[in-house]
Amino acid sequence: MYVRYEKPADSIGNEPLAIVQHGYSGSMDQPHIRAIAETFRRHGFTTLSLDATHSFNASDGNLEDSSILTHLHDLEDCIGWAKGQTWYREPFALAGQSLGGYTVLHYAEEHPEEISLLFPCSAVTTGKKLAEAFERNLPGTIFSDWKNKGFQEIESWDGSGKRGRRPFSWLTGMAGYDAYENIEKLTMPVLMVVGSNDIPTPPDHQLMFYNLLPEPKEMHIIPGSDHSFSEAPHREKMAEILGKWIEENR
Repeated sequence: MYVRYEKPADSIGNEPLAIVQHGYSGSMDQPHIRAIAETFRRHGFTTLSLDATHSFNASDGNLEDSSILTHLHDLEDCIGWAKGQTWYREPFALAGQSLGGYTVLHYAEEHPEEISLLFPCSAVTTGKKLAEAFERNLPGTIFSDWKNKGFQEIESWDGSGKRGRRPFSWLTGMAGYDAYENIEKLTMPVLMVVGSNDIPTPPDHQLMFYNLLPEPKEMHIIPGSDHSFSEAPHREKMAEILGKWIEENR
């Protein structure tokens, strides 16, 4: 598994740490993931980003073997390795998008004393709600074809033409995972951001989770944005919101 540690331009060696995880099939080099890490660095954090296994990135594995557990274990392994490094600082900020949003919620519920700031962006909150959102929001027959075939073809995010299969069992295998179960432990500052046109983690599902979060918390819906803030103005708005929140909650 590949990881990348980066310092802010004006580093003096004692900066707080932020750890960032991408979503399903993604990479630490996706534009929106880079924007998250860069925003933390602009506001005085060192960052540790990871390429989760079984994805379209530099780490090992096959897309068909990806699961919520492999994604969670990769985050845990990354944090465990970081704890042995001289630059490790605790408590640290933790950020994740999509499936990475679920893993950072889960980790923060298990280890709340380690987390200073929590940014679950466009986050999966439960496996059941993810399945509901796909069935409701995927256009045409995409969902039924996926279910009937047992898999769907996924193309790499980077335009390289790489393709892989996402089994329908990837989705059904998440049914028992639920970040609501220990939501009361999320007492650190939490920021949620989602696009108004998000298909897998739509605003109504995000609001359900947000409404049950303890304070302090903040949520923003970016008009017109998709799940991964694909358009530069939406990505810039997400980074602007994140930067302001970091400064207000340091």
